[in-house]
Amino acid sequence: MYYSVKALLSIGKNVSQIARELKIDRKTVRKIKKKVENGEIKTPTIKRKSILDPYKDEIIEYLKSGLSAVLIHQKLKEKHSLNVSYSSVKRYIRKLKPGEPFIPLISPPGQEAQVDFGYAGYF
Repeated sequence: MYYSVKALLSIGKNVSQIARELKIDRKTVRKIKKKVENGEIKTPTIKRKSILDPYKDEIIEYLKSGLSAVLIHQKLKEKHSLNVSYSSVKRYIRKLKPGEPFIPLISPPGQEAQVDFGYAGYF
């Protein structure tokens, strides 16, 4: 109930509209609104556990040594007899790896040119 009222307040509905929509008393909506404004009601966060969490340190060590996700998957299956798919390992590794930074090249127009030679063989 609290989260429904909070969501409806966030989209701009007033107390009367919320009371009608949820079929509750306006006084109840006002009480909930007051709690939301005071910060007493926070949306809960749910952290799901992965089957690979117990092996996190081992996976990080494999990554530091330069192993690919395919090899990490094979090693985990051989060493621990895990029944886990490759795509699960790949998703887990993607969460562990930091994103590569993007640095834009800033130069005045016409001063610098860039060429992508990736398709040079197709012409």
